[in-house]
Amino acid sequence: SGNSVTFGGSNFPFTSGYEARNAAITRLADDKALIVWRKNASDDNFIAVATVSGNSVTYGADNSFLVNYTAGNYMNLAAASSTEGIVVYNDGSNNAYGTARSFTISGATLTFGTKNVFSSNSAIYNAVSAAGTTTSGAAVYAIAYRASSPGYVKSATVSSNAITYGSALQLSSYINAADTAPASDGKVIAAYVD
Repeated sequence: SGNSVTFGGSNFPFTSGYEARNAAITRLADDKALIVWRKNASDDNFIAVATVSGNSVTYGADNSFLVNYTAGNYMNLAAASSTEGIVVYNDGSNNAYGTARSFTISGATLTFGTKNVFSSNSAIYNAVSAAGTTTSGAAVYAIAYRASSPGYVKSATVSSNAITYGSALQLSSYINAADTAPASDGKVIAAYVD
């Protein structure tokens, strides 16, 4: 409110009995969010729907998108609507390539498309934001990442859980971090440490 932030009275852990790593969160709807994390003990990777009611947070089921892989580093996710989204990550099971998986959402259940490589190079500092839709209604996202040393951004268009990528645009010859945020329909802001 104004310049003040008021927090709920308690913490609301989304895991129990193990350490969560590489967690990220994105808005899904007015009262919902998506959380992605890696389960350190088994290297499984999950996404869950979080629902906010007043100052309380409850979670839906853990939806696994990678099982028993040393994967899920530099994870990030975005939702184009309350029913679809995308997760990006560094895939330790495939040469640390930058990889994305689209998903659909029904209640607390996520259904994932197949893995789709967006960088045939080790990709770190991965970030993604929704960037609008095509004239046919397909969701468009912007992915920022570092591959080797340079930083790049490219579009990802999702139709029926299939992903196609636009050409990579170089942000800088060397970056140390990256993030993205939607600016308006069809536009995204990319920020990075140069």
